Amino acid sequence: MVSKGLLPYITRARVFHRTRERFLGQIRHDLLREAEKLCRLPQEDYIMGRAKSIKRFQKSYSDRQSIDFTSAFFELGDSNIEMDVTADVTVNCITRGVSITGNINYEINDWFRDVTDFKDKIPGYQELPGAAAFKMVAHWSERIDLSGRFR
Repeated sequence: MVSKGLLPYITRARVFHRTRERFLGQIRHDLLREAEKLCRLPQEDYIMGRAKSIKRFQKSYSDRQSIDFTSAFFELGDSNIEMDVTADVTVNCITRGVSITGNINYEINDWFRDVTDFKDKIPGYQELPGAAAFKMVAHWSERIDLSGRFR
């Protein structure tokens, strides 16, 4: 699918951006809670050097969401998108800040078939005479850079 130049239709779709932002928002929220637990000592302990003020760790996340691409890209219709992130996290216990970097990887692995029954009213697949279903596959990634503060 990528070689046909169809990937921009997916990445520009509003529904794709909403799904992506929801996933990244959940990651950010989880990591801010985790950072708060890591910096549970009184702040003066970090300022005075009695406790390590900078903490680093890595955490992985994955999600699979069903997305209705029909309005943006008819051929995909209802598809599943898989997303995974390995986040490199830096926590500063003095400033109460978190920096999250990494890559988010996406995958769509679907079929284009049953074009005459796009509302799926007839069970099974009804292919057009002489037509054949074809596989649509896309893999891509992008860098993420998130930050935030915790209490």
